[in-house]
Amino acid sequence: MFKLTDTQRAYLAGIIDGEGCLTISRGKDYKGRETYRPVITVETTSIALQSWLVSTFGKGHAARKTQGGNHKDRYLWNIAKKSDLREICLLIEPYVVIKKKHVEVMLDYLSKQYLHDVPRLGRGIVKACIQN
Repeated sequence: MFKLTDTQRAYLAGIIDGEGCLTISRGKDYKGRETYRPVITVETTSIALQSWLVSTFGKGHAARKTQGGNHKDRYLWNIAKKSDLREICLLIEPYVVIKKKHVEVMLDYLSKQYLHDVPRLGRGIVKACIQN
């Protein structure tokens, strides 16, 4: 369980609102059966922000993408474990503004564990978020 102050919860909600994405991607498993994979991803050019996310949560996956040229490197942090996703969504739900519907869809998916009936936003796209 993540122990965060109200200020940290609001800060995380702001990060996810601004630089995060909540997705439920459709794919196939090794037997060719349709599966769904929920993920929260934060992508930023700030290594300090990525470090805060990693040190605060101690979970998820952190990566660096080198751009080359005049572009800054990008830093990614994502959470895919369902219990961690649910906990993060519950922590930020009262504070998130822009992606409130996306958090609600993610929580709905995680609570019901849809097998084939994933909520769809937009034109049949199986994503809880199209990054703003």
